[in-house]
Amino acid sequence: MALTPAQKHLIDGLHIFGVEKDAILCIVLALETPEQQDAMMEWMCEHRDATTEDFLKKTVELVKGTAE
Repeated sequence: MALTPAQKHLIDGLHIFGVEKDAILCIVLALETPEQQDAMMEWMCEHRDATTEDFLKKTVELVKGTAE
């Protein structure tokens, strides 16, 4: 299965933030919809000091539908 352009951008962004490779894989697989992926990328722009743990927490929020 090929990655979508949004998934590729998300991976690139997470890599720039220094997110660990295993966490990047989990995040990209968990964020299944383009809306979830876009929401994460918007969140990234607003949280430039986010850590791997922050990204994983945000991923859980987005998957559960509890993100603000």
